[in-house]
Amino acid sequence: MRADSTYFRRFKQPYRNAWELCSALGWLLCAVYFFGLFQLEIIDRNLAVIVFGLCGAMFFWRLYEGWSILVARSYLHGYGTAFMSIQTLIKKTNPDHLWLGLGFEWTPDHSQKLYDLSKYSAKHWRLNKLALWLTGRSKSVMSDDDQGLAALHGLNCGETDIYRPLKNFEGGLCIVGTTQAGKGVFLGTAIAQAIIRGDVVITIDPKGGGRMENVIRKTCAIVGRDEPLIFTTDNDPGSVRLDPLYTYGSSGEIATRIISVMPPSSDGTFRAFAWAAVDTL
Repeated sequence: MRADSTYFRRFKQPYRNAWELCSALGWLLCAVYFFGLFQLEIIDRNLAVIVFGLCGAMFFWRLYEGWSILVARSYLHGYGTAFMSIQTLIKKTNPDHLWLGLGFEWTPDHSQKLYDLSKYSAKHWRLNKLALWLTGRSKSVMSDDDQGLAALHGLNCGETDIYRPLKNFEGGLCIVGTTQAGKGVFLGTAIAQAIIRGDVVITIDPKGGGRMENVIRKTCAIVGRDEPLIFTTDNDPGSVRLDPLYTYGSSGEIATRIISVMPPSSDGTFRAFAWAAVDTL
């Protein structure tokens, strides 16, 4: 029989009812029954020890298998929102790698598990509150208000620190996600790690919500770096001033410098238009 056959996966699939617990209960009742026969002196001592030991061993084995099913299904509830201090992030910061967060390496096994789960509704594999409490995860699961698919976090039954070399990000990094999915939190974590490493950090925040600025200021204060220089266009007293014409006599000089690095056009019309646009600004 092939190991990847549907028949084999049906028994290997952990996201199902823990029928092994019913079997464990049966073995427990069997052990109690033979213990009662020994107490009533219906069977001798040697036979009672053999049967009782066999029933006890099978009870613990089936209990372990059923418990593994419950634990695996409990991870499908995901993880609740976690908070990390700057001190913890400092410990995770690596001089040559970027810490991406907690997760696991995606393999074909995870794809197969997710495919099998997609055939059922969430109510099919979700545990009740009692089972979650028994597994110790009643207070750390993802709530219904959180973004994302909770089952994705439970396909590996555990998460570890994920690092990627900084050389992988030399060409740029694109962060994609829906609203409130954690894009800003991840970006703030990456910026904080750059500050901790001692890198030069230049941040452009079109939204200007202030959250990114707070992350930068707090990180600089904790690691002992100078206060960040903030530039705004609304005459903020705490803002630094930038004079692009400080070393130039006129705006036309800036336009000429920009045009000099542009690719040449056939008739020069576009270059002339670009020069006029920069000179006007």
